[in-house]
Amino acid sequence: MKELLKFAGISAGALAVYLAANRETPTQFFNRTRNFVMIKADQFQKFNRDQARVKDALNKLKTELTTSQKTIRDVQTRISEYTFEIQPHLDKINATISKMK
Repeated sequence: MKELLKFAGISAGALAVYLAANRETPTQFFNRTRNFVMIKADQFQKFNRDQARVKDALNKLKTELTTSQKTIRDVQTRISEYTFEIQPHLDKINATISKMK
């Protein structure tokens, strides 16, 4: 208890010196401090909201990437199949062009 009272006395003295040095009344100090704390609390809430939005967007992106990779593989497979089907025709066209030269 003695230590607590000692700490409270030192804190009150330090506050008095601070207020005198800055030529500020206790009311002004507490109003400024309250406003500062409220602004920081609002910023913290906004940060938490933004962080949640980023996490949601990242999860959506991961889901879409999985879906898009499957789609890309399907497209690549179809291109390979189409190329296999038209290759004989392309060979005939190239042979005809070679004969014409």
